[in-house]
Amino acid sequence: MGRFHRIKSRVGLPSPALIVGVVAVVLALGGSATALNGTRTVQANDLKNNSVTARAIRADAVRESEIQAGAVQDAELGTIVSRKDTNSLADGSSGRVDVQCDAGERMIGGGGNVQQSAPDAIYHGDNPTNPVNGTTFNTWEAHATNAAGNLANVDVNVWAICLQ
Repeated sequence: MGRFHRIKSRVGLPSPALIVGVVAVVLALGGSATALNGTRTVQANDLKNNSVTARAIRADAVRESEIQAGAVQDAELGTIVSRKDTNSLADGSSGRVDVQCDAGERMIGGGGNVQQSAPDAIYHGDNPTNPVNGTTFNTWEAHATNAAGNLANVDVNVWAICLQ
C-alpha cells in the first residue's frame, strides 16, 4: 500500500504552462467566429462592397428574380453583337434561314423578316431553336414563303443577338 501512496504523491497540480497550452488549444479549435442567423439570410449589408465576384458564384446560382432592377449594367455583362444570315427563296417556294452566335458567345435574343413587301412575300415568324442542354438556345431561325406570282426571289433575314 505504501508503494501506491508514493506514486500518488508524485502526481501534482498541472504546471501553469500546461494550463495555458490547453486553453489555447480549446480556443483555437472552438474559434470565435459567429454565423448569420438562420439559413440563406445573407443580406447586402452583411458583405463588403465588391467582396463577391463572378468567380465566386456557381453557374446558374442567381436567377433573374433575385437581381434588383438596375443592379447590373450592360457594360458589366459584356459586348452585345448581332449575327445575320439571309436565304433567298425562289418563286413558289417556302423555306427558313438560321443563324448562330459564334463559339464562346451566348444568344440573348433574335428576330427576322422578309426584305420584300409584295403580297407574295409571306413571313411566318421567327423563334429560337436547337436548345443546348434543354435550356440554352444557340440558334435563331426565321420562316417565310414566296407565293407564286410576282416576285422572282424573296429574301428571308434572321438575326441572333449575342453576348460576347
